[in-house]
Amino acid sequence: MTNDSLNSVHEELKTAMKKEVQLMREILANMHQEEVALLLNDKGSWNHVMQQRYYLVERLSDFRAARVKATSKLEKIVCQDSHLSCPSLEQLLPSESEESCEILSLSDQIVALAERMNSQNFRNTGLVHQIEHQLSIPHETRHYPMQHQEELRAKKKVSIATYQIKK
Repeated sequence: MTNDSLNSVHEELKTAMKKEVQLMREILANMHQEEVALLLNDKGSWNHVMQQRYYLVERLSDFRAARVKATSKLEKIVCQDSHLSCPSLEQLLPSESEESCEILSLSDQIVALAERMNSQNFRNTGLVHQIEHQLSIPHETRHYPMQHQEELRAKKKVSIATYQIKK
């Protein structure tokens, strides 16, 4: 393959990765909005945020597919010349190229954003479970301070059933 086709694939990969990074940032911001809606117990905002996320994730899927396609093209070009099997992105890119440095930087950003998104998703899931738990507390105890809730729980009698084992 010619140098022009290799540069074209590099540009295609870089463009797909830039779009993916930008969209991942939008999704992370959307996830922060979800957290705020959960903290405020604002179901209307939460529904709106989740609808927005659906479309963002669909678009992200398209950009990821474009990145995978460009990476596959790059693998075919590089592996044809060097006979590498399953090379890493670093092996696919020429080390002296400024373009390679930018692509590797974008790759690092994608990994970092994925980690932050996973962390935010874990936090939001925890908030959802916390809210569900609060809703399952009996209504009369929901609006009292914690100390009063503990007093109400202490007043409940605990019954333990024991069975005598017959020998």
